[in-house]
Amino acid sequence: MEPLIGGRGDGRQPGVPPRRSVPPIALALGVVVVGVIGIGLVRSRTTEGDGLPRLQITSAVVSEGSDEAAGYLVIDNQGGADQLIATDADVAGRVTVHRTVAAGGAETMEEQPTVRVPKGVTRLAPGETHLMLEQLHDPLVPGATVTLTLSFSRSGPLTVSATVQSYSDIAASLERSAP
Repeated sequence: MEPLIGGRGDGRQPGVPPRRSVPPIALALGVVVVGVIGIGLVRSRTTEGDGLPRLQITSAVVSEGSDEAAGYLVIDNQGGADQLIATDADVAGRVTVHRTVAAGGAETMEEQPTVRVPKGVTRLAPGETHLMLEQLHDPLVPGATVTLTLSFSRSGPLTVSATVQSYSDIAASLERSAP
């Protein structure tokens, strides 16, 4: 057999090193590593920057009362905006959201269909936006517990236990939790 042009007889061009093949196990391991890194990047994007609300409800209290009571709480949202669209309580026939409005030297309450919950802290507090528990099944006395269900447009329903307190205890606890 005659050598090819270049004179080596192995079919390679002069000055070109021999080709090495990648062992199949190394190739498989490389595919797995790239896949794991890719899944981590996708998971990071969908949990960190997905724009979904991340709500936590704290400092939930309800005032004492015989026919109606007020509910106060803090909503901490570490994600995208949401909206409180409905409320319910195990001790009341109806729960609404009211906002205290000053008009002509007097304060009145206006019912609100929803409450915006932007990123950050939203407070439902005395003299501001708050819950009204109406048509109470039984009088609420300090020390009792009320189960509140808050429904959000994006997050769905969240349930929280609220302690019944006197008005003076509510004012003191809200002062302690203020930033």
